Amino acid sequence: DSAAGIAMKDAHIALFGSMQNTHAAKFELLQSLPKDGLAITNTDNAYCRQGLDELSARVETFGGDEELKPACLIVNSKGTTIGMTATVLFNGTKIDFEAPVLGVHNAGNIAACILAAAHLGMNIPDIVSQIKILQPAEHTLRQFTYGQTIIIDDSYNANPDGFHAALDVLRTFDSGRRRIVITRGIPELGDESDRIHEDIGAEIAYAADTLVLVSRDFEEPLRRGVGNKFETAVLVKDDPADLLEFVKSLKDTAAVILVENRVAEAVYEELCS
Repeated sequence: DSAAGIAMKDAHIALFGSMQNTHAAKFELLQSLPKDGLAITNTDNAYCRQGLDELSARVETFGGDEELKPACLIVNSKGTTIGMTATVLFNGTKIDFEAPVLGVHNAGNIAACILAAAHLGMNIPDIVSQIKILQPAEHTLRQFTYGQTIIIDDSYNANPDGFHAALDVLRTFDSGRRRIVITRGIPELGDESDRIHEDIGAEIAYAADTLVLVSRDFEEPLRRGVGNKFETAVLVKDDPADLLEFVKSLKDTAAVILVENRVAEAVYEELCS
């Protein structure tokens, strides 16, 4: 048996040239499946719905739009500071689950896994029990403490959808904590880079008190996006030593820091100390 999914994002537009080219390249994965394989795809994404009738493999779908009739319908999801909960409808069965992974977007990821697990013969109680002990991939929305500060480590992320999901997680924390985003921005976005970074800047202004840029590459569009509506401070710490001292100054502060995309190794080692 084989399983494959498509996730259409703005990332790597510079490499593929357009979303259409990205879709064509990733759709080749599904086209390569044998007749006894399984293609799992997201009905909420228009690109993911294209061409499914051309596949020789069995197709299973997941999503949150009931009108599109996904096989696994996500009817409710909620994020917390320690994980997420959701309800899906699958084969006429209502499945409630909780998972120790951050971000409501993971409801879709887990729905896809439910389809794969059911295809491989697992029963629903066993699937739900395994969801309860899920662990996020390394450096992907992992949470740990640094003194009095909470760190959300999303340092392996490099796409807009993931950035937005991480900011959603940041917003779940009480506003009594200082909320800080440390990022370099997102490379490889081609002609869409300024627009995407400006959008991200606007969302950061809504979610965080402080934006710390570790590179000046995307400073201008991010600053435009942040604007002055929410009085979010924008700091540039493109010298790793300067960033390290800034991080150390927060250790005994009631804060939550989202580390989005990679930072200098010395800074990361300090946060993990």
